[in-house]
Amino acid sequence: MATIAPKLPKKNLEIIKDTASKIKAKTERNFFPSLTILFYGSLFVCLAILLKEKLLIFLLFGVGIYIFRSVAIYLLKLIFRSASAVFIILILLGLWFVFSEGLDTSRVENDQIVAEDPPGYNELVSRPISWNDYDNRTYFGDFKFKYGDYIKSKENKEKITPFSEKDLYESLNKFDINKLDLIYSTLQKIKIDNNLARNRFAEVVVSLIQTIPYSYNIDGNCKGEDLPSAYKANINSGTPCISNVKHDILTPLEFFYFKKGDCDSRTVLIYTILKRFGYDVVILNSDLYAHSMIGINIPTYGKYKLINGKKYYFWETTANGWSVGVLPPDNWNISKWYLALK
Repeated sequence: MATIAPKLPKKNLEIIKDTASKIKAKTERNFFPSLTILFYGSLFVCLAILLKEKLLIFLLFGVGIYIFRSVAIYLLKLIFRSASAVFIILILLGLWFVFSEGLDTSRVENDQIVAEDPPGYNELVSRPISWNDYDNRTYFGDFKFKYGDYIKSKENKEKITPFSEKDLYESLNKFDINKLDLIYSTLQKIKIDNNLARNRFAEVVVSLIQTIPYSYNIDGNCKGEDLPSAYKANINSGTPCISNVKHDILTPLEFFYFKKGDCDSRTVLIYTILKRFGYDVVILNSDLYAHSMIGINIPTYGKYKLINGKKYYFWETTANGWSVGVLPPDNWNISKWYLALK
């Protein structure tokens, strides 16, 4: 009778191979289906973040995939096998959108909408002006600025609570000085095109502002009964007047916007422009004469105010033809003038 030979004990290498095969089979049965579910779930999250309100379209797309699942699964397996990086990219893309949305400071909680610039806010306002200097030479400039900058300038002025004229003038100058770039460019072109020397260019700037009509700036109503009688008489005679002007002064941008203004509105504007072009200028005021003028330190002659050893020559800005160093007869007493801003 034949006997069955006992099985030889397996070698260690064979045991390891069998164990590895079992682990591989178990992994394929358990891990890969779980990984597939994770892949689909992550894909859904990524697409939901990308599509947002178009999620319904995504769901319809999902139904389409379900209907044609055989083809879809086959294609996804091909993609997964050939490019596992696609899975990682989609995960990273989804995370990036999540965090970028969280860091988006333009959104507000509770679905509040951040107000955008009003229509025309970034549009340019154009103020073409033709004028003559003291030698009757004609100049032309199209002075432009952003409408939004004009609004900001006005709003900034209305927030100011100045302790003195110096505080007020300084605040207006500092806020507007970097918002007049297009105006500076126009003046610079005029300077270059006409080969203007330093003193001549200052004359062109001041004569430009002198050409612009004078107007009253009233904190209240130009037709108010409490206005001084002199104001009422001049307004009735045709002098322009602007109502509801905070602090009774126009900022440099307001002056160009209205294309008119009173004495200290002019001096702050000229001070701002000439400072930008490197001139040594001051604003000189007089309570007695209720007036404001520019003082400029340039080689010239005429009436001046001595400040810290420097001669600052008076310059009337409210009417055509007043040259540097000439004081109007009604404002002749130099001792009644004081430094308002340097």
